[in-house]
Amino acid sequence: KVKSESMEKRYDYGNAHLVDCTLELEDSNAKGYIFETRAVQVYWDNGRTSVLITSVPETIFSTDYVVKSYFDRWPAQELDFKDMKGGVNLHRVVGYGKKLVDNTKVLERIEQLQGQINELEIDLDVSLNEIRSIEKNLESKIKEERIYREKSSVDDGKRKLPEHDAEILKGIQKEINRLKREIKKIEKGHEKPFKSLKKKKEELARIIDKKKIYRVDVELDQLMTCFRISFANICSYMLDECFNGEKMTLQRLSETIFDLRGKVKVDNDHRNIFIERNPKQENVRRKLELALEALNRMGIKDANKLMYNFKLV
Repeated sequence: KVKSESMEKRYDYGNAHLVDCTLELEDSNAKGYIFETRAVQVYWDNGRTSVLITSVPETIFSTDYVVKSYFDRWPAQELDFKDMKGGVNLHRVVGYGKKLVDNTKVLERIEQLQGQINELEIDLDVSLNEIRSIEKNLESKIKEERIYREKSSVDDGKRKLPEHDAEILKGIQKEINRLKREIKKIEKGHEKPFKSLKKKKEELARIIDKKKIYRVDVELDQLMTCFRISFANICSYMLDECFNGEKMTLQRLSETIFDLRGKVKVDNDHRNIFIERNPKQENVRRKLELALEALNRMGIKDANKLMYNFKLV
């Protein structure tokens, strides 16, 4: 619930009006416990509304900066991750296999529960038969009650029925309550076994459809995910160290470098990589030359101790 609101003001960094307010929230784990927090309501000129909740007081962070810092976070963090995710297809599963097998633990538990339920039902046989008999009468009365409910109308929260029908409905409802009390009375006479029976039946209903499970082999997918993330991190490192921290998407980086044709020539202890320049990318040729020079200065060697040497031709 909104406890207090400030005057509406124009957003300094966008097309919106802002209202700073204090909210009262109730703790879902502790009924009746209320705590206050700050919120900023953003009414955009296009008709949309956003509500941003923060624990930072207005004396430290103004209303405008709360909104600005939230939306600045997207290009600073989320968009970078989105670019990496799309660039290396992190969302795609590779080499994923599954097989339907018996869930042995569940099967053992089902067998155990069925045995325990049978034992309890044998011990409560007389009481259960009495309850079944009462439930038949109860079902009949509930059907009668429904007939009169359908006849009635509700106005201002009150049911309206002709006086005669209202008396009949009242009598049916009394009989329903009496039958329910009889069932509770029987159950109370054997409270512990009835509680145990109910609990075990609920557990059985919950697990009865879990007799089979899929056993999944995710090892290959895990290896590929590690490779993809490593590749994305190498690309980020390359942009920082070889392109002087220039901002570039993975797709653009691939078009600039990884998609270029080239030849490899091994000469003594060097592995020379001759990369063919793309005439359509003359605007990035000098950047690429400087990047390859930076790579050469790193002294990268392969498993055979051959030094890599990159050259744009």
